[in-house]
Amino acid sequence: KDVRTEIIRPAEPTLDGVQVLGLLRLRLEGAELPEGVRWLEAEARGAPATTEQLRLWAAKPRCDVRAAGRALARVRAAFGDDAVVTARLRDGHLPEARFAWEPLGRLSLPSPRPAGTRPLVRRIVDRPAPLPPRPPNEPDGWLLRGVEHGSVSRLVGPYLLSGGWWRLEVSRDYYFAEMRGGEIFWIYYDRRRRRWFLQGEVA
Repeated sequence: KDVRTEIIRPAEPTLDGVQVLGLLRLRLEGAELPEGVRWLEAEARGAPATTEQLRLWAAKPRCDVRAAGRALARVRAAFGDDAVVTARLRDGHLPEARFAWEPLGRLSLPSPRPAGTRPLVRRIVDRPAPLPPRPPNEPDGWLLRGVEHGSVSRLVGPYLLSGGWWRLEVSRDYYFAEMRGGEIFWIYYDRRRRRWFLQGEVA
């Protein structure tokens, strides 16, 4: 007989049975059990309660981290532990190799730093996306992301990136493409593939 083991983990230790049963229901609803179920065994592992959990009255911050943790626990139960991840910086030569996705553990309150002016954020896609060819009369008429974004109004660059001779040589010309609609896309031309790719967006 086949034995299937599922691990359900709430956001934090809890005595709320309804919350635990809700996570269990979400996990079992998404499970495929072609032969049916003959018996079900549940095991709960205890954990020491924190001081905050033992308080009768606790001031709730504006950002309810515990509620967010419970919501993410439901996502994990429904779609698996790999459904909730966070990006971690790492050393890499190419922009898409400068981060990796890791499982998200316990949430914490944000600690933003004051800034005089709003900084620009470069959002990098997980994998570079191919773009349509650049027409001869560019920038007029080059539609990078469809008609809804308009055409390219100005290109800033190129910024050259080359290397990777130790594995697979990389030669890219990076540009910031300003669209008529106001968006700014981060794109590059791959000299080896002779194609344009979208690396990200500046917001």
